[in-house]
Amino acid sequence: MELYSERNGKRDLKQHTYCINENMYSLLLSCCTKYKKNLTKIFQLPCHNSFVDKDYIKFNEKLFSQRINSKIPSLFRNESGAIAAPKSGDNYDQYALLDLIEFFGKNIKDVREAWNNENYRNYKNIYIYDSSKVFNEFKDSINELFSEAGLLYELNDEKIIERLVDDDVLTPEIETSFESLTDKTLHDLLESAIDFYRTPNNSARQESLEKLWGGIGETQNIL
Repeated sequence: MELYSERNGKRDLKQHTYCINENMYSLLLSCCTKYKKNLTKIFQLPCHNSFVDKDYIKFNEKLFSQRINSKIPSLFRNESGAIAAPKSGDNYDQYALLDLIEFFGKNIKDVREAWNNENYRNYKNIYIYDSSKVFNEFKDSINELFSEAGLLYELNDEKIIERLVDDDVLTPEIETSFESLTDKTLHDLLESAIDFYRTPNNSARQESLEKLWGGIGETQNIL
């Protein structure tokens, strides 16, 4: 969403960064938390309401916490052991947060939560669907936060977070030219180099950059 000062060029240029500060960490984590019930398919808590003698499903918070602790052990937790946003001065692993966002993206499903009876409201049941239309909403919410903060990351349609690069050697025109290559070996080499170039690993990026420049030369010769 573009605001007045942005539309009319009255705002200073946004500083781009790869560093997720405490404030943005909190906002991104809150965005994930908003979609937690969309993970109910893999974190179900079967319940029973004795008053109406009916079974229903709730989100299993304990199982979720245990699984995330196992899957992403470096994700920041507070003194009580709960997943939380760090405060100023806390040490935290920002890449663990990116792992959490990807975990949500890969696993969220469409759900509907409703009272069993609108008049008596004995319990709320979560109805789970196999579709994942909600992913696009989640992706847009995450990417809007990335963009607003000048964070050079993007959650793509493949449900993977990409590292974006300013003044990149990888212009859209160059990537398009790679796609037209008929030499499969060269195509696969360049595709692999692009993936490594977008990682935060400096040594991997340097090696991939050398492959890219070599590949660009080969591509120009072929084309």
